[in-house]
Amino acid sequence: MAASLTAAVFAYGGDALPVIECVRHLAQLGVRAWVFDDSEHRLPGWVQGQLWRMGAAYDVTKFARRGNLNGTECCIGILESMLSTGANVVAKIDADTLLVQPDLFAAGTVGCCSTMTARRDAFGACYSIRRETITAALAILRGMPRDPYCPEDLTIWSAIRATGHPFGMIDHHPDGGGLAAVPIGSPVDRPERFAALTFGNPPRGGWEDRQIQVTLEMRRFASGIDRAREIQ
Repeated sequence: MAASLTAAVFAYGGDALPVIECVRHLAQLGVRAWVFDDSEHRLPGWVQGQLWRMGAAYDVTKFARRGNLNGTECCIGILESMLSTGANVVAKIDADTLLVQPDLFAAGTVGCCSTMTARRDAFGACYSIRRETITAALAILRGMPRDPYCPEDLTIWSAIRATGHPFGMIDHHPDGGGLAAVPIGSPVDRPERFAALTFGNPPRGGWEDRQIQVTLEMRRFASGIDRAREIQ
């Protein structure tokens, strides 16, 4: 149980089904979820009710998300939202992502990167930040020139590095570790070996129904993770 970890899940109306699966799995792991909805495209009321019944907190943000979380103001809004949870360590998680190893993120400021495959200094689907580092990174971002197009992951992690505070990175490897982007239709093969799994990448043929496809994949893999935890 990762009782010391709170998860900030950023969602919008198009995440109505995946966010339920994301929060359900967090509850299974003992992680408190705080769902931040988008005021410009809110989740349906029935989804809000489901989230409350699963013990999640719910709030609505007004900062512009500019598509898939882009821009300096969006990055500031994300960190302010994480700070508002009051938690000492907060994991930011996308609604189409499953947290797998919460204890890795509960340890402090921890991100996921990739140096062995397609290089990426930081991924935005899942990372955690200590409260004092959030505050310091916010001060840096507020002093930066405004860029409406900068990606959330690289921008926030650039600010984290600039704080000088300690942090860790989990490198992706196909055999285990870091964040794995799971192709739709993949076999459930030891998902517990990764820190987190994300399902938002479109399949080669494009989406037929993104919400349903992503949610069904999340459910399949969550069941695999649950079985692995029961064996342990």
